[in-house]
Amino acid sequence: MAEKKVILVVAHKGFQQVEYSVSKMLFEHSGILTTTASTCKDTPATDQDGAAIDVDLTIDEIIVENYNAIIFIGGPGALKDLDNEKSYSIIQKASAAKVLLGAICITPRILAKAGVLTNKRATSWNNDNEAAAFFKTYDVNYKASDIIVDKTNNSTIVTAVGPNATREFAEHIISLLDDSLQ
Repeated sequence: MAEKKVILVVAHKGFQQVEYSVSKMLFEHSGILTTTASTCKDTPATDQDGAAIDVDLTIDEIIVENYNAIIFIGGPGALKDLDNEKSYSIIQKASAAKVLLGAICITPRILAKAGVLTNKRATSWNNDNEAAAFFKTYDVNYKASDIIVDKTNNSTIVTAVGPNATREFAEHIISLLDDSLQ
């Protein structure tokens, strides 16, 4: 069986620790090589409480075709650090290459802005009560659900609402990767 590889993309300041650490732990326990990327690798990335993690690659260094899945982790810093043309380019390349995309918490909104959720179903963090209107702007079929797996047009995108859905989010991704590599 081929080695599975995922990359977790986090905000350099203010990523959501549970979404990152639980996903990483479950991926690694499943034998998946897990890499962490952010906007900077010269200094550790910090979560919303200031805890630090090492970063393996910058977003600029991601070679999409080297991964089976690219996962965007949420948190209060996600929109500030990751809602930009560099992220959109990675997301669009992943979609074109049929690389599984995942986004949790606020980051499904970044996928919507990148154009890969158009006419697809998705969920997102919605504590601001703006998710439905936001997604409508980008022609995304928003569903208030913990997890949404959309498999249309030969692409697979997994979206989730936040920390409480992290385990299920990661388990869906693991299962989808197992299915795709058999």
